[in-house]
Formats: sequence, C-alpha cells, structure tokens
Amino acid sequence: MLYDAQSKSARIRFADLDAAAAALLDALRNVREIGDLPLEGYQSWMTDTEEGLTAKERRQRRAQSAEYAILSGARSLGVDLGAERAGILNLSR
Repeated sequence: MLYDAQSKSARIRFADLDAAAAALLDALRNVREIGDLPLEGYQSWMTDTEEGLTAKERRQRRAQSAEYAILSGARSLGVDLGAERAGILNLSR
C-alpha cells in the first residue's frame, strides 16, 4: 500500500494485502508457539491481571494478548484474518 499524506489517498495492490495477511498469520503462529498454545485453536481465558498465575500461565496470557493485538491491528487496516478474538483460528496449516 502506498499512502500519500498530502492528498490523503492510498493505492493498494492485492498482492500486498495477500503478503501482509500471510505475514500476520505467520506472526500469530509464532506467538502461539512461544506461548505454548495449540496451533489448532483453544478456548481463550484472558484475565485482567497476572496475579496468581504460574510462569506458563503468564506466558500464555501474554501470547493471547499479542494474538488479540495482531487481529485488532489487521482489522483496523481492513484485513480480515478470519477471527476477532484469540484462540479461534486454526494455524496448524
């Protein structure tokens, strides 16, 4: 995508959108692997605080938060990755 700030216009190539979606999905796969979360999907259990969580649970909570942030950022750019919340996508493919 090329954004021209002066004219407030953008040119988007579909190949660029495909590449961006693929990169974001790869990032989601990596986040799940780092967080010890299943690539096939999981039931999200986000908590408001990390208090009382084990080290593994804290890592998983942070991975879920990162997954949500990636999905939200993609949605803000108009890229639908197939889910609105963490845990929904099957990333094993």
